[in-house]
Amino acid sequence: EALVRKQNERLGRALQRLSVDLYSKDTHFVLELIQNADDNSYAPDTLEPALCFVLSPSGIITVNNEEGFQEANIRAICDVGRSTKANSKAGYIGQKGIGFKSVFRITDTPTIHSNGFHFQFDASQGSMGYILPRWVSPVRWPALGQALP
Repeated sequence: EALVRKQNERLGRALQRLSVDLYSKDTHFVLELIQNADDNSYAPDTLEPALCFVLSPSGIITVNNEEGFQEANIRAICDVGRSTKANSKAGYIGQKGIGFKSVFRITDTPTIHSNGFHFQFDASQGSMGYILPRWVSPVRWPALGQALP
């Protein structure tokens, strides 16, 4: 039990370092989210890929018209260094599997609503909160006038 606790502490320090300390600017997460939108998959009938940042009293909402998360994307975002883009020849910008973690520099609870998946990370719950999400309810964002899929 002591060994498991010690390993969890090591994991926590590593995740903290990657998530909060890796980037020196609080605004770096914006570049990472733009990069992720550029790397997303879009339906062939999508006229033009779009990304929108909505500022609200409760935080920043990022919305785009991508096809949405698949199971492999969820597994990757719940890990470190396991990007679904790493071995692709599709010309992705990001591929290291750590960029999304930069959002922890500005929030302990990033939440994702994509393609019917609704989950949230919670760094305040300890080291596992960076990689082990909990399911949350779908939400309706008045600023968008619609429910997020």
